[in-house]
Amino acid sequence: PDMVSVCTHVGPRAKIALDIVQMVREGKTSVKCIWVEKPMTESLEEADELVKACDEAGVILMLNAMRASDVYYRRARAMIDEGVLGKMLQITAHGSGPLAHMGVHWLGAMCVLAGGNERVSWLVGEAESDEKAAGEGDLAGNAYLAFENGARGFCRMLPSGASTWTLDAIGEKGTISIRNGNEGYEFELWTMGEIVPGARPTPVRHVFPRPQKIWSAGVGQVKDAIVCIETGKTPNCSGDMGRHLLEISLAIRESHRRGNV
Repeated sequence: PDMVSVCTHVGPRAKIALDIVQMVREGKTSVKCIWVEKPMTESLEEADELVKACDEAGVILMLNAMRASDVYYRRARAMIDEGVLGKMLQITAHGSGPLAHMGVHWLGAMCVLAGGNERVSWLVGEAESDEKAAGEGDLAGNAYLAFENGARGFCRMLPSGASTWTLDAIGEKGTISIRNGNEGYEFELWTMGEIVPGARPTPVRHVFPRPQKIWSAGVGQVKDAIVCIETGKTPNCSGDMGRHLLEISLAIRESHRRGNV
């Protein structure tokens, strides 16, 4: 196969992926892309080893933070890159669930919509309890995030009630609001404009430019993998980015452990 999806429990995931890379090195398989579930590994040490091994063997590594390849999120990101929202100020996301598993979907979406370098430089975290933060298991929590390009973010993965799976990408000139419930996506576009000539600018709603070709986010990731294999493109959610998302989730727990530093 050209591509292998490693969708086991996280425990053996790194070893399985590393075994595939070793088979490539030994000429036993011609796998070109490994697509791993989230979290990518159990530890940053394992993530570093896997990223390095794939780089050295010329194997593409990508993570299933699938909103990075969803057609609606890609359209929203393109609009941000084109400057429709102006300079990005804030990404606010409400989700629910453990940080390294379900949270990676939302943290990854925030990085997609933040623009710039898509990296978090520092954060302040709050875990669901002192007891769970003291352990090594995955857990829920909240975080205030500082992106390298100056944008800020807030992610709530503690229960969010009726706001679960909502996200606002806020720029100086506009906002994209997303309701991402199980019943389907709703994307709203708001920009600053004059309702009355001469009046102060106020938010005006516009039709979000719906993608002309629509497929599921999973299919989007397979399509992205094919392009990466054929052109050398970096995946929308690369192994290096998957490692960073794991780092963010672990940092939230570590911040709580140290008194919310």
